[in-house]
Parts: sequence; C-alpha cells; structure tokens
Amino acid sequence: MKKSLVLTIVSLFLVSLITVTALQAMKMPSAELTMNASKGKVQNPMYTPVTMPHQLHVQKIGNCMLCHHKFNDPKEQFIKCTSSGCHDQLNAQGKEMNNVNASYFAYHSRGNIKSCIGCHESRKKAGNATGPISCTKCHPCKQDK
Repeated sequence: MKKSLVLTIVSLFLVSLITVTALQAMKMPSAELTMNASKGKVQNPMYTPVTMPHQLHVQKIGNCMLCHHKFNDPKEQFIKCTSSGCHDQLNAQGKEMNNVNASYFAYHSRGNIKSCIGCHESRKKAGNATGPISCTKCHPCKQDK
C-alpha cells in the first residue's frame, strides 16, 4: 500500500514537472494582443484592429486548447488563428464568411464556443462575466478628421 502511494506521488510529481517545464519553454504573448491580420486584405475602413486581453483570458479560461484547438504538442509554439491551414481565409465576403477556414468565422461565429462571440454569448447566458458581444465594443469606429 505504502509503495503504491509513494509511486503515485512520485509519478504525479514527474508529470507536473514535465508539464511546467514545457509550458515555461513556450513564449507567452504579451498581456494584450492586437489582432489585425486582415489589414490590407479586407476593405472596411470603418473598423480598427481588435485589442484582446490575452493574459486575462489565460487567467479566466485556463484552457488554451479552447481557442488554440489545433495545438496538440506542448513542445511546439501555439499557432495564431489566421495561420496557414487554420482560419487563413482573410478576405472572405458574403457567404464565404461562414466558412470554417474564414478568419471571420473564428472570431464571429455565434454558435461556436471556440469563437470570440460564441464564447462570450455562452458565458453571458450562463450568468458569468464575459467580454464584448457588439461590433463596436471590439472594433471601435475610426473617427474621421
């Protein structure tokens, strides 16, 4: 009995040590990220880039895989939503915007908990603190001079 308990504790310690080491090896982005991958590809001068409080999401959600759902190797760096092979269709128009490969889909799909708006709406329905849901809360309109 004692032998199996000690073995279990040592095993858990080693797994924890490996996990912490792998996470520390990853380069964590700054506290806030500015998302502007579609700049120059989507002609919509009304909206500014989106500033996202990344560290707040890390602290509140704690599950990187929710957003970085194609990430599967802790030795690798996380890939951005708009990386090649992910949501890399940056200039989608009309019906194309609902294509899973469209960057618009990654951020705006209301029925998908992995998208920004989908997650925020789900949290709001559950009565939890949430981020913005309306367009101008993420994309404050540029002021004409």
